[in-house]
Amino acid sequence: MKYLILSGSGNDPKNDFTQFLKNNALWICLGIVGLILITILVIYIIKAPGRKANKAQPINNDEWLLALGGKENIQEINQNSSRISVNLKDDNLIDREKLTALGVSSVVKMSNKVTLVVSKDSQKIFESIKKALEN
Repeated sequence: MKYLILSGSGNDPKNDFTQFLKNNALWICLGIVGLILITILVIYIIKAPGRKANKAQPINNDEWLLALGGKENIQEINQNSSRISVNLKDDNLIDREKLTALGVSSVVKMSNKVTLVVSKDSQKIFESIKKALEN
């Protein structure tokens, strides 16, 4: 009685893999180098020159107080997220251009209440102004 043994190619799987690596080594190396180059390019684009790094700049209390019309003009100040609400005696004394230069993205006036939308460091700015008012 004869037996017929059915097997794939009859070759050792380790031999097949080694042969595959020998035949495609160049393409595998090019793929790895390509992935490395793409990764470096993406990192470079994310940290592109010309973008400003987020460096903490010192907060000048005097400039903020002057832009809001002076220490005597401020009755109350509150902070909520990225907004600083200021109750003023005279809202005509505020200097919008100076506030914009200090980092305020928008100024919303409602009678004697002014809301400043600050994109970054709103908590630090609020605490700094509050501290300056207490002195």
